[in-house]
Amino acid sequence: MHLCANLLFGELIPTGTTMRRNFSFWPGEKSAFNRAYRRLVDALLARKYRLPDYFFDLTQSIREKKLERVAALAKSSNVELMTHPILPLEMDFLMSDEMGVLLQNVEAGNFSRQGLVAPTAEPASPVIQHRSQFEGVVNTPQSNPVVKL
Repeated sequence: MHLCANLLFGELIPTGTTMRRNFSFWPGEKSAFNRAYRRLVDALLARKYRLPDYFFDLTQSIREKKLERVAALAKSSNVELMTHPILPLEMDFLMSDEMGVLLQNVEAGNFSRQGLVAPTAEPASPVIQHRSQFEGVVNTPQSNPVVKL
């Protein structure tokens, strides 16, 4: 979930809800001020909500050739990789052998499986699974797939 200031500082969202943090960037990708602001907002969010450790966009990660770095982070952290399988570039990658190789070295799961959802919460939406591992899994447009890379 993306936040506006009125949601960030208000009491509209229950404490303990799983929230989406700001996009994660390496030094040099955004200005130091931009990254500091994002860290501040993430710190405020983390005081009340459950957050993954990092958040990346699949299209940006493909185009900027940073999937290896994202996968390396996922070996020791919870990483959310935002996917939009309706986009041909992303669907092609999600169903590719390259994605299968990437998933061999990391644990893929949803928010619940990664400990980001309280035990009493509703189950998280389905995870996008690689075709060679999980034939027949379908992602619906209403779901928000999460791949812990």
